[in-house]
Amino acid sequence: MATETRQILAIILNWNDYENTKRCIQSVHNIDSVDTLLVDNNSTNSSSQRIEREFPDISAIHREENGGFAKGMNTGIRYAKKENYEYVWLLNNDVVVTDCNPQQIVEKMRENGAGAASPVVTTPNGSGWFVKGVIDKKRARAIDVVDEVDTNSVVENDYVPFAAALIDVEVFNQVGLLPEKYFLYYEDVEFCSEMTESGFTIITVPRQTVQHVGGQTTNGPILTYYLARNRLLFARDYLGVTGAVMYIDYLNWFFRVFTSAVFSRSPSRVNALIRGTVDGMNKKHNKGPYPDET
Repeated sequence: MATETRQILAIILNWNDYENTKRCIQSVHNIDSVDTLLVDNNSTNSSSQRIEREFPDISAIHREENGGFAKGMNTGIRYAKKENYEYVWLLNNDVVVTDCNPQQIVEKMRENGAGAASPVVTTPNGSGWFVKGVIDKKRARAIDVVDEVDTNSVVENDYVPFAAALIDVEVFNQVGLLPEKYFLYYEDVEFCSEMTESGFTIITVPRQTVQHVGGQTTNGPILTYYLARNRLLFARDYLGVTGAVMYIDYLNWFFRVFTSAVFSRSPSRVNALIRGTVDGMNKKHNKGPYPDET
């Protein structure tokens, strides 16, 4: 007997964040052709248990460690492959699906032969957060473009952030799973680079919109540490870029962040910036000192 193919599995990670995760699940819960999988990254509170009681029809997997974004998502991707889903929808738990029909995104993916797609992502006040993704490989920078983009047709990208990315499961069969060495941030940049090198197209579908509310990791030392460290890891480990152009650009970024942290009187961000840079130069992978789970 042939195994039934299901269309879309929304994978949502949770780590101690009941409010955002609940709001995200509510926004996708009643969308046709979308099933929801909650992956708990070893929360230390009862957030996942509360969500499962409130949404008894969703599936859930509880991990025994907080291995970061990619490890959590890879747990869901393996589940999607096992259960014969055609597409996975990687959703940050701090995203709210507002004016977005994932079936229409899938149709655009099929029309354009795309392996991955993102809706337009906005902030809560409606301003642009993501429309087009560009990778500057000389500087090892991922750039989110929101202005001067023609959104009357699909937008081709070097990468899309995995805040609300729909990916054809066949991509994982050919490219492999998400790179787990980063723990948080830049796994989307590397994976999309691998996709395009394997011949896949990555698009943004206009007039499909989600809202990025912002959660626990969007500000402060966690963001600062992993952006500082992982940009260096991406440059040196994946791109093999070690030239002056990259380091000069990195130092300019370093001093902008340093100055901002000093003027905002945030010694924790200053410390995270320095530690992230040192750990990136020393090629330290996986989980760093953040978040502190002791």
